[in-house]
This record gives sequence, structure tokens and C-alpha cells, in this order.
Amino acid sequence: MCEADAVLELEALDNEVGGILGGAHASMGSTVVLQIGSVHLLVSSLPTYDWAYEQYEAVGLDPRRAKFVGMKNMMNFRFGYRDIMKAYFVLDRRVLPQLI
Repeated sequence: MCEADAVLELEALDNEVGGILGGAHASMGSTVVLQIGSVHLLVSSLPTYDWAYEQYEAVGLDPRRAKFVGMKNMMNFRFGYRDIMKAYFVLDRRVLPQLI
């Protein structure tokens, strides 16, 4: 486990600007990557705009090498991950509290 203040840059992805915040810098605040076996969990104290996988790269993770990648942004993930994803699952987050 390594904790740090992470800053990411929403930059061009395949000649497309990083969404509405393209070229901007954003703070993820205090950020930690927890590793549990082969699972890496990125946790940040501040929310940031998800365009593609800038958050993962800002902390040294490479989603292109992952078997599964989770994100919260329902609007952009199909575009942002289009070159690396083979399939996707949409989870109903309203069910998660019932599982805990």
C-alpha cells in the first residue's frame, strides 16, 4: 500500500481531447492503491472527471494489462476504453448495499 496526493492530466486519447476537461489538471487528493492478491483497488479522497483511464495511469496502473477494470462513468467508458475492452458489464449499484 502506498499513499500519496495524486494529480492527473486529462489529455488527448487517440487525437480526442479528454472530454470536457481536456488538457486540465485535477487533484485526486489523498490517494491509495490497495493490493489484495492480484486485485488492485484505487481509492481517492477527491472525485475527478472520468474520461478514460487517466486515474489509473496517474498512480502507475496500466488498465491495458488488467483482466477487469471498474469505473463509475456510464457516459464515457465505451469511448474511453473502446480500444482495450473486449466486453463490458453494467452493474446496478442499487443492489450492492443489499449484498453487504
